[in-house]
Amino acid sequence: MRSGRPSPFFTPVGADPKLQEERLHWLDQNPERCLAEAKQGAELLEQCADLAAQWTGSSPSRDKGLLAGLAKFWETDFLLLNRQDFTLAAGCVCLPSSWSLQDSIGKTLTEIHGRVPELNPSIGSSIERFLGRLPPDRIFYRENWSLTRSGDLNYHPDLQRPKLCSGISESELFFRIEHQAFAKLPD
Repeated sequence: MRSGRPSPFFTPVGADPKLQEERLHWLDQNPERCLAEAKQGAELLEQCADLAAQWTGSSPSRDKGLLAGLAKFWETDFLLLNRQDFTLAAGCVCLPSSWSLQDSIGKTLTEIHGRVPELNPSIGSSIERFLGRLPPDRIFYRENWSLTRSGDLNYHPDLQRPKLCSGISESELFFRIEHQAFAKLPD
């Protein structure tokens, strides 16, 4: 983890056009798979839109709803957690790494991470402590990596991408890196 300012991460910079094209393809083709909002999501989305305007100097469109507006405004997927119980309240995930936003919306971070072997017992409480202590004026960055069996970026479970298993060749392995940022909403 490293600390920094939010503007460099969230300001549109013309990310890899191919990556952005694929992200928008999935968002346009299957928005119900890419977007989700629980009851408490609306208030968090409003706060998020306010921060987006502060960080970038412009505001997302609200023509098709704030969630869809933020999804197209940023060049990144995003998740909003309720601070009280770390419940997933809203998000946009166009290029998931073997998980479903719809299956996770409204669940706690502990429930979501429950499918990752040994994660909750080993670092679950540390993750919640870290998120609970985020200062409102800074952002924290990290890279998260995984291995996949194809170069496809959208590894949503419904797409039934090939899974890792014993006996696969080196040419079937792909190294996936996600650039992540953690920020605290003001309220």
